[in-house]
Amino acid sequence: MLRFLRAAQALALGLIALGGAQPLPAQSQSEPQTAAGILAQVREATGGEAWDHVAELHAEGTMLLGGKSGTFQYTQVLLTGANVDRAQVPALDLKESHATEPAEDWEQDNFGYVELKPGGKNPGEIDDLYISSNGWWRPNFGGASVSLLPQATPNGSTDDVLQFQVPGGNGFTLSINRHTHYIERIANSGSTTYLSDYRRVEDGLVLPFRKQIGTTASTPVLITTKLTLLPQVDEADLQPPFSTDYTMSSSGQVTVPAEDGLIFKMKVNGQGPFPTVFDTGGVNIVSTTFAKRLGLKVEEAPVQFGAIGGAITVHTAHVGSVTIGDLVVRDQTFYVLDIPSDSGDPVMIVGWELMRRFAVRVDFEHNQLTFFDGPPFHYTGSGATVPLIMHKDGNGAEIRAEVDGIPGVFTLDTGNQIGLFLNSSFVQEHHLVAALGARYRGYNGRGFGGPSPEAWFARLHTLRISDLEIANPVVRLQTQPDGPYANAGNIGQSILHRFTLTFDCMRGVMYLEKNVNWAKPEVFNRAGLILDPADGVDNVMTVLAGSPGEASGLKAGDSITAINGQAPSDDPNDPLFSQPIGTVLHLAVRRDGALHVYDVTLKDVL
Repeated sequence: MLRFLRAAQALALGLIALGGAQPLPAQSQSEPQTAAGILAQVREATGGEAWDHVAELHAEGTMLLGGKSGTFQYTQVLLTGANVDRAQVPALDLKESHATEPAEDWEQDNFGYVELKPGGKNPGEIDDLYISSNGWWRPNFGGASVSLLPQATPNGSTDDVLQFQVPGGNGFTLSINRHTHYIERIANSGSTTYLSDYRRVEDGLVLPFRKQIGTTASTPVLITTKLTLLPQVDEADLQPPFSTDYTMSSSGQVTVPAEDGLIFKMKVNGQGPFPTVFDTGGVNIVSTTFAKRLGLKVEEAPVQFGAIGGAITVHTAHVGSVTIGDLVVRDQTFYVLDIPSDSGDPVMIVGWELMRRFAVRVDFEHNQLTFFDGPPFHYTGSGATVPLIMHKDGNGAEIRAEVDGIPGVFTLDTGNQIGLFLNSSFVQEHHLVAALGARYRGYNGRGFGGPSPEAWFARLHTLRISDLEIANPVVRLQTQPDGPYANAGNIGQSILHRFTLTFDCMRGVMYLEKNVNWAKPEVFNRAGLILDPADGVDNVMTVLAGSPGEASGLKAGDSITAINGQAPSDDPNDPLFSQPIGTVLHLAVRRDGALHVYDVTLKDVL
């Protein structure tokens, strides 16, 4: 909605800050008209040379939207066309800001997060900057092509209609009342803005105090209550409202050790440090038992929380500060969850809230995490550039990729230990169970909402991200019905660990640098077991038909307590099951309360 609003504001103020208090005598209907002459009349009628002394406009007032009332603020720089709009409608949970500038645009969403973008690049923004800088008063109309269209006669008045085509822009038209020389309508391919209630302001200038975007009940109406004209630009009015709730070293970066590139130590309210997982697909989470151990005050009000396995009801807790090395982030909200198998060990996850403040580098090869101060960050590496898809109404980042040549949008999820999976609607649409010859089906892991429905196991020929092509990755084909906004799938650790990842969510981009894992083939569990680690054991959830696990006598429901005399890892893709073909594993197994030993000779299963 803000993009729609800012265009109307720019057109309305940038163009319409031009009316005169008293209308000039109407020209004869037979008098020849030119575009240059009409625009000169507008300038003369609205103050003439007085506009040469105005550098910045600032408007504020009431916004009506969908039957609800809110407020808006708008700032416009006449020299460059740079403009900032801010809108807030509490009843609609709307609080957003947007800036259009020649060099760099920015947006602030409902959560207060800022996203930076290259400025003046798309056609709408090119028109926006032209209009906001009164480009038509420059020599040769500021490079635009301007045509005089046939006159229009709305509501009994006569309008001169000018059509503008700015190089690279979409084009727009102005309808100028031939009697008052006020601009009454601005139209582009997407909407029409209606301007009225002109009033005299400082230095004899006249501006419209009412703007209506479209004619339906759901379109915005902007009613200006205060206008300020400045002779000089106040640069502070244009600056992005970056987060100020953190401190870090003067270098602007903090690097900490991270097991497997993702598990690092973090202090909470000065306590700790404690193991914490960096999850690009998650938000701030703390387990219930650990929240109690930390002495956090858990709010009584329940909150609905979307999770793999189904939505759950959770609570929230305020954390005064989290500390990661020399980085301190204040006033954080954590979701408090009854995490399965939570035995009181520290269980904390961070992700989205940090990613929106900092650029983050995940170095799987060197077991490090680096947090860079977001606003000044500039990537200097040589990795592949991958645009991120950011959603204002949720957390997480997505990318466009191809599976066996089929394009789709995928979630990036470092918290997904399983690897790569495709959502059921995408699987069904492209008949992937048959196309990939999937013949194994079984347990599909669990999330905070419980176990996921079973999935098919198969291999793709290729997964392509930008110009990078990963050969023969293992994929899980989901069978669970998707929600209404499901994308193609989820890219997890089995793919992401091949790269050093740099996420710059503030600028909507990710960088991928190949690491030592890049060309390593992905090995599926060579015992043919689908495992669920919990409480220090590997629970056998599925034994694939014809696999070494089945041949040795293992069954679903068994619990592996030791592998070659060692306790199992908490990795569902335990590397011990990926050892070379012919390796014999000695498994200690608990079944029905009794202990057994099984020897399993590994071989390729998938």
